[in-house]
Amino acid sequence: MGTRKQLEEALVNIALLEKKLSESQKKEGDLLKMENENRKNTDVLNRIIEYNPYSIQILNPDGYHIRENKAFRKLFKVVPGEKWSILKDPQMIESGLGKLLRRVTDGYLVQLPPVWYNVHLVDPKYPDNLICIGSVIFPVFLLDGKLEFIVLMHEDITNRMEAKEALKNSVKPMNHLLSSNPAVIYSSKVVPPYNWTFISDNVSNLTGFDSVDFLNNQNFWSDHVHPDDRQKVNDELALVLEKGSHILEYRFHNIDGSYIWVQGETKLICDSEGNPLEMIGYWIDINKRKQAEEKFIIANKELVFQNEEKEKRAAELIIAKEKAEESDSLKSAFLSNMSHEVRTPLNSIIGFSELLADPDFKDDQKDEFIKHIITNGNNLLNLISNIMDISKLDSGELKIHKKKIIVHNYILNVEDQYAHLTKEKNLELTYTYPLNREEIAIFADPDRLMQLFNNLMSNAIKFTANGKIEIGYQPIGNMVEFCIKDTGIGIPEEFQKIIFERFRQVNDQANRKYGGNGLGLSISKNLVELMGGEIRLESEPGKGSVFYFTLPIHKSHGHP
Repeated sequence: MGTRKQLEEALVNIALLEKKLSESQKKEGDLLKMENENRKNTDVLNRIIEYNPYSIQILNPDGYHIRENKAFRKLFKVVPGEKWSILKDPQMIESGLGKLLRRVTDGYLVQLPPVWYNVHLVDPKYPDNLICIGSVIFPVFLLDGKLEFIVLMHEDITNRMEAKEALKNSVKPMNHLLSSNPAVIYSSKVVPPYNWTFISDNVSNLTGFDSVDFLNNQNFWSDHVHPDDRQKVNDELALVLEKGSHILEYRFHNIDGSYIWVQGETKLICDSEGNPLEMIGYWIDINKRKQAEEKFIIANKELVFQNEEKEKRAAELIIAKEKAEESDSLKSAFLSNMSHEVRTPLNSIIGFSELLADPDFKDDQKDEFIKHIITNGNNLLNLISNIMDISKLDSGELKIHKKKIIVHNYILNVEDQYAHLTKEKNLELTYTYPLNREEIAIFADPDRLMQLFNNLMSNAIKFTANGKIEIGYQPIGNMVEFCIKDTGIGIPEEFQKIIFERFRQVNDQANRKYGGNGLGLSISKNLVELMGGEIRLESEPGKGSVFYFTLPIHKSHGHP
């Protein structure tokens, strides 16, 4: 219908020429010239109208048919009679087109709705063949504004309408397929924020939102992605442009306020030259799968935990078994050693007692026998006391009776008690103390403290062949730290961690050489802990050992 403007101009020119001819009183030469020009323009107009590929129908201002072209006759087969007017046609008026036609007389171009036309109903000689006509109608005015013609241009749009109907019919099953499919189909732009260009209606089944919610708000989708997943999703969408496709999993905020897990596979669509056009993809609900995975992970963790617990219990059983075997071994060694420790003083006591009855020995010799009997009797008594203490510790019956003890006076007594023993072994006994020694007091059991010093001092003297023994103390915070230091044989590092365990001695050779039952240090540790302190050891083989233990300072307002 691109010739509408040409047609309007030609019609106006002809009308003007005719008006000029009727009004002018020009000379015959000018008249002839104008007639020739008029004839030429009329011929051009006729050709434009007659050979135009579009059907053209020219009406007068009252809507009566004036002329038509070849395409009109081919399309409609028949020509309207002189008495037919489009403005007065009952069918046109009843169809509701009357108002549209009146707009033409007001100067408007009007696009008429498609009309199905069957020439058989007009003239039975033609076959029954329904076609669809598309029409546009417009007015032609003279320069003075007078309506001169009404022009209709027609086109056979049957194929177009049938194609449209076919497309409409094909869309119906497609829409049904999309709406009944569990997957949500979508397309979006290829640049952030990846605005949606299409999304299937079944998105409401998945999220509760309508498809228009996604299409009318460019940030709707990104705003509903879980905040913890947004950066990951944006990074992975960029991979679509790089790789051509990618599968994403993320959480989406539903209309009910909950989050569901969705999986989206997105693919890049490019033109023939490889330029990105859009991204298309689908969503599926993987919430149940994620829940199952979470349950599986929890179950797996529980299983791992149970296995770890089983392995732990098995390891504990192995350790307990090893400890039991070790304990049996230690007890066996202890009993063997104990047998030796008991028999030795008993044999000595019995042997020297028998010698006392022999009249052949002199009095000074018998005095020496008595000393041996007393020494071995004390050793035997100490052994029995240790065994009794171990029994009381195991049963919880060993009682601690704490009282205030002036440390300096107490240490002087310890020093006096062991002065002769160190002197007998030619060992130097030294004593170190702080400047404010008279003010320092502890809260402890004096008898058990003496037992503690006896165990540590006896060991220091026993395992020191030459050199010195040092006793010292100093306040540290709320505690007083004591130390017994010797220059004896020392204790190897591998034995320092177990030396405070029961029945433990550095080795059997030392046991045979120096004696002992492996209970003294274990009892000492228990006594220190019962009195509220701790005991530790520093030692280096060949250079000696230092035993440190702490006891609480006495506070006059807190204790009697």
